Amino acid sequence: MKKTIKTLAVGITLGLCAGAFAMQSNIPALAQIIPSKLYYESVLRGSSEVTIQNTALRSAICNLLGKTAESRLYSDDFLTCPTYRDITTTNPDTGITTVTPGKHYLDLSYTGVKDISELVQFEFPETLSGISLMGNGIENSDLNNILTVITSNKATGTININGVDYKVNSNFDTIIKKVNLNLNNIDFETLSDTFKSNENLLFGLQNMPENEGLLTPSELASTKYYIRTNDDVYLSYNFFYNGERIYPTLNTVSKIATDTLGDYKIELSSPPQSESSYFFGQTKTLEFTQFEFKIKDGYTIERKALFNLDFSKTGINKDYILNGISRTDCDIAPATRTDTNTAGTNYTAVKITYKNYTRTLSLPFTVIDTISPQITLRGYSTMYWRQNKSWVDPGYLGSDSGDDLTNQVTIDLGGLDVTKLGSYTIKYTLKDLVGNETTTTRTVIVQESILDEIKVTCEHSDFNVGEEILLTVSPSSNTPLSKYSNFRYSWYMDGVLFKTTTGDSTTGKSSTVVIMDNSGTHKISVILTATQVADNREVMVESDFFEIKAKTNISSQNSIIIALVVAIASIAITTITATIIKAKKATKKAHKQHAKKSSNSADIKVIKDYETPKDDNKK
Repeated sequence: MKKTIKTLAVGITLGLCAGAFAMQSNIPALAQIIPSKLYYESVLRGSSEVTIQNTALRSAICNLLGKTAESRLYSDDFLTCPTYRDITTTNPDTGITTVTPGKHYLDLSYTGVKDISELVQFEFPETLSGISLMGNGIENSDLNNILTVITSNKATGTININGVDYKVNSNFDTIIKKVNLNLNNIDFETLSDTFKSNENLLFGLQNMPENEGLLTPSELASTKYYIRTNDDVYLSYNFFYNGERIYPTLNTVSKIATDTLGDYKIELSSPPQSESSYFFGQTKTLEFTQFEFKIKDGYTIERKALFNLDFSKTGINKDYILNGISRTDCDIAPATRTDTNTAGTNYTAVKITYKNYTRTLSLPFTVIDTISPQITLRGYSTMYWRQNKSWVDPGYLGSDSGDDLTNQVTIDLGGLDVTKLGSYTIKYTLKDLVGNETTTTRTVIVQESILDEIKVTCEHSDFNVGEEILLTVSPSSNTPLSKYSNFRYSWYMDGVLFKTTTGDSTTGKSSTVVIMDNSGTHKISVILTATQVADNREVMVESDFFEIKAKTNISSQNSIIIALVVAIASIAITTITATIIKAKKATKKAHKQHAKKSSNSADIKVIKDYETPKDDNKK
């Protein structure tokens, strides 16, 4: 083992020495490579470095050249790029040499680049025929910079665009034939003829929502196109509606018909599919279905009612409109719950699926409120009130389809004067948000004396637990008892009904006995229901709270303690007695078993207690 370790150590030492020697011998070679790389970057390229401020444009250029985002850019990068450089091939059999031109167009489509002014710094091959800016969100205001770029020439030296000077390294005015501006945000209605007549700008479909397969007419209302007469090097436009070819109008601002619903297909391509095309290989196909889906204008739903429109395939769609799509070919899934709390225009979310296209629409509908609010009076609609007693309204509730509007109820006392005998009308009014109004009234008759007060009495208020308590209730002393009958009292303790009694027909009094089984303070209240003799009207009067305080006295505590001690002692005695009895039984049983075992032994003689032992020594 020691020998192996020693051998390994020697090997490592030799290896390190060899590595050090190799590194020492390679140092001059590494020093020679570094200047070579710098020389290649700064001298051998033979071009100036390009600085691009527009990050989106810089990212797009790096991607087109196959560079990383951190790469340095030079003015002739496109001249040395294989994609844009001519490719020469020779047929070995015939010896004929063929030159295949590089890429015909600079593809900046869908990069978000609107301003291409910094492109003038690059040199581009003479084979470059066009720039594709399709789908970049370009607007009318961006066209001036685009025109400035494609009309630039090396002879101008530098140009100033948006306050910045750029060195011009490319002859765009001679090599660029077309700029593809399809699927942008250009407004043809306000676009000046200067841009529409410019042969370098190839307009096409504009404002087309490309991310949706299901489109409503309103979404296509601003989709217009301007297509020039085609030739071999332009883009071709093929329109299809429900499988049939549509021929677009050329050299005229036109729009896709929004009143023609159904399936559309639009193909953008470079005809013929040959290398002579300016935008060779660039194609775009759009498929969409134009449809109409809405709830009928006459459809209404009452506020707070359940929105349950039937969107099933087997249902009768009398309340909604669906055009452009057959109901049997699509699935409609409404929202689980639609809010109908507010009158006016509300919305319901509906998800529609057709040909793997899915859209969620927000459909408007009208919520109406024709139901008047409600006022509920506490107490009676006709009340008798004692003269000179301050008026206290029993209360009321205001609501509208479940909404609490109590605070919005207005009250007109109708000149109520409790100092003067007579009949008064109190008016309660409630108006909801849309103007529906409800009114109700309460009649107050002010009299000299009425049944409007009862009182609970007792000899005292402090009691012991377990003690009987006599409670008495009676109308106030100035009540005209002869005008009332059927006195019925409902007794409550801490809000819980515990007894119902009948009052004396002459005095109206009633009594009951309660026994408190726990200490503490308790509230007693009583509600009297009586009948007014004159009009057989029922009258209800509630007493004020009467408090009872119950406590546990000393004698009661001693009695409880003694009872507990006696109970514990009885349990102890019973337990001990049972234990002794069990012990005696166990001892007796043990003696019997021992005696039985002794009788079976050969060494022990059992003598019966009534026998006399024999003396073996006697003869």
